[in-house]
Amino acid sequence: MFLRAGYLLIAIPLDEKAGDSPSVIDLAKAVEIDLYAIFSAVRKDGFFHMDTMKLHRKIGSDSGPIPKETLVPAVHPNTGVGVFATFKPSQLDIDTGLRVWAPEKWQLDVLDKTVVWSQKATHDLLGRPFGGKMPYAEIRDFM
Repeated sequence: MFLRAGYLLIAIPLDEKAGDSPSVIDLAKAVEIDLYAIFSAVRKDGFFHMDTMKLHRKIGSDSGPIPKETLVPAVHPNTGVGVFATFKPSQLDIDTGLRVWAPEKWQLDVLDKTVVWSQKATHDLLGRPFGGKMPYAEIRDFM
C-alpha cells in the first residue's frame, strides 16, 4: 500500500511478518507538520534584513518567529522581498533527519497569496519591473 502525503511517497508493508513496521495511523501522525508562521523580509545588498520582517500568518499561541541575526546572507544578491514558511519539527523530521511537509490546501493558499504580495512589494521597492525566476511587471510600467 502507498500513502501519499504532499510530495512524500511512503511504502507501507502490509505483511503480517513485517514486525515493527508502522501502522497507517502512526505514519499519518508522523507526517503531521505544524505550519508555524509565514513571514516576509526585505533582501537588499546580498542580505535578508530581518528587522524588516513582516508576519503574514502565525498559527498557534506561541510568539512569532524571532530571528537570531538582523542580517542573514541571501543566495540571490538582487533586491526584493522574500517569503518564508517556518515549521515546528515533526517526529518524522527528527527520525529521518530530513525536513518534510505535507501541506493542507489552506496553507498553500496563504503561501500563494503571500508570494503574490511579495512580487508587488519587490516591484514597489525597486520602482520598476524585475526579471528572474518570478518576473513581475505592471501595465503602468509600459505606459
